[in-house]
Amino acid sequence: MSVKTKSKTQSHPNILHTVILLIYVLVAVFTPQMAAFDSNGPKFLALAILNLLVFAFIFTRKEFKENPLAVTGFFKSRAGIVYTLLILISLLSFVKSININESIIYFCKSITIFISCYFVALLVSSDRRILENLAVAMVFLLIVDCLYVFIQMGKFIKGDLANIELITSAYSNKNVLAASIFIKLPFALWLYTFHKDRKQKLALAGWSMSFLALLFMSSRAFYLGIVLLSMAYLLILWILSNRDEQKAYRRKMIIYTTVLATSVLLFTVVQKNLYANPSIYNAGIVERLAQAKATEYSTGERLNGWKRSFGVWKKEPLLGCGLGNWKIATLKEENQTKTDLIYQYRAHNDVIQITTETGIFGGLAFLGMFVLLILPFARTLFKNELEVANLLQQPANILQHPASPNLHIQQYFLPAFGMMAYAFDAFFNFPHERPEILVLFVLFAGTGIALSQKNPDTQKSAKGLPVTESKPARLWQVSEQQKKILSLFWKWVLLVLILLSAYILILNFQSLKTQKIVSDEISAGKLNISTDQIIQDFPWLPNINLFGEPISVQKARYLFRDKNYNGAITMLRSENTNPYDSRREYFLASAWLALGKTDSALFWNKRALELKPFLLENLTMMCNIYERTGRIQEAIPLLQKYLDHDKNNPKAWLLITQYLEKSGDLKKAYQYSVDACKYHSTDAAIIQNRDAMLKKLLAPNKN
Repeated sequence: MSVKTKSKTQSHPNILHTVILLIYVLVAVFTPQMAAFDSNGPKFLALAILNLLVFAFIFTRKEFKENPLAVTGFFKSRAGIVYTLLILISLLSFVKSININESIIYFCKSITIFISCYFVALLVSSDRRILENLAVAMVFLLIVDCLYVFIQMGKFIKGDLANIELITSAYSNKNVLAASIFIKLPFALWLYTFHKDRKQKLALAGWSMSFLALLFMSSRAFYLGIVLLSMAYLLILWILSNRDEQKAYRRKMIIYTTVLATSVLLFTVVQKNLYANPSIYNAGIVERLAQAKATEYSTGERLNGWKRSFGVWKKEPLLGCGLGNWKIATLKEENQTKTDLIYQYRAHNDVIQITTETGIFGGLAFLGMFVLLILPFARTLFKNELEVANLLQQPANILQHPASPNLHIQQYFLPAFGMMAYAFDAFFNFPHERPEILVLFVLFAGTGIALSQKNPDTQKSAKGLPVTESKPARLWQVSEQQKKILSLFWKWVLLVLILLSAYILILNFQSLKTQKIVSDEISAGKLNISTDQIIQDFPWLPNINLFGEPISVQKARYLFRDKNYNGAITMLRSENTNPYDSRREYFLASAWLALGKTDSALFWNKRALELKPFLLENLTMMCNIYERTGRIQEAIPLLQKYLDHDKNNPKAWLLITQYLEKSGDLKKAYQYSVDACKYHSTDAAIIQNRDAMLKKLLAPNKN
């Protein structure tokens, strides 16, 4: 039985298909961290396993097995074709990868999301009516998220919750929760705009609560998002009210504006009168947005990351630096100014990061998906003639609600507004690495691709004339036998990709669990696990941890504990998985120094210095070697250069006075101790050092 025939005999939308779409959301949100270093790892793995189950479900059902659209439908959409090109371009970027293992992991994450999107498109295209049930379920989840925020805000106001940052629910942090609320808004707006009665009231409750919850979450990106999304929504209502001459749209405009203004007023009253401890969250909406200046730390870090991205992209504009290699490639420049080992391992802008990693064509393909999913809605919005050519012929279709005669506007509203909402998070954060947000992208993109698929056999214009086929549709004009061959081939490709991704993501999950153990032991200051166990528990992939530190360095820490310095040297020299991270070179220097080989140690110290000029731990080791070998004068310029760059580390001031004193320049040592007090006036060690230097400087005069 074909999908078309089945849809005509069904009186109700397919509940099971709706449940599958909802499971994608629940799996991405509620999969636990399971002792992994990062919660995203197990969530990506859970989605890969879910894809395998959905594959088994879809391709064992008669209506899908006998339907050639199950293969070709996705690729008859321009957005589907562009998404496929993005995947292929990402694979092509491997030739420029600095660390191929990272590219493999990121590709498997990307292909997992791509396949999820394919399945969503397939389910939606089989029965578009399931969107209504899905939207209702998503609004319920939206309300639950908002209620959680309100409960936690009550605790914050009472003083039982120390910080708004702790409001996270099932998400990894506050910003992800805020993003989830914001990106679910289109479901509520869609129901509110084009449906009536209980669904409309439910939707009204959903988006009303969302505004207040987002204001309380104090996320600047979504403050701006509310403003711009509201402007777009009100403009659409105004256009519809003028074009369809329905007062209902004008009433919706008044209600929407009133609720938004009331939310702002209520938030302001609560903030000004009930917030206790002064913090950045006491700032008003305008003031909070004004804090986003280049001089502000988080904004400055983002801007610096974007600048470094541009520098990397200029070197490899066509293919990029390799999928997943942003955190490695940009480290080369970041290390030239950083004094610590805390790095920016995400660009906080998906467009910039994807373009940097996959090149200009990858970036354009990513942007092209947004354009192709939003453009049909914008195009139909300004058309005066009623056209229904892209709709499948279904009785009682949920998109044919009498509230608006324009069926195209109704069908394209949800994916268009969904992609617009997702774009705000993509521009300021990194949702492409967060499964709980990516799954919303999957729903919107999959829906948009399903709604824009071309079916020449059923297309009729509003006047009953055949519709001109699009170029993507004409490309797939093949015989029935060819369709069967393509169908079989695509099923095998899908299965291989799903299994391969699941295997790689299992390895990644295993590594994340071991990374968590190592991180906890380092934080506790004591390494208890046996070295053999740690080495055995790390799989072959990945070979750098979440923050870019080579796994070999993490293993070397345990070899150092065992005083197996030769073993550490052998391991560290055998691979260079992150050529711009200085920890490998620093540990090699430490190992050689522990063996008494100062020349070899100094060689690796200098290599580390080239990579990271202002790592004080490395400079301290070099100064120690220079002192041991009677070259103390070579130590002083290193510390002077460091202090010219960073005057905020008291240890550097103490070291330079120490080496100046040992070199015999007591007067200069005292001057540095005085200068140190200007920057660390309350530091007891700095003050004590200044007094000691003064006492030593004056001692000869007393004699």
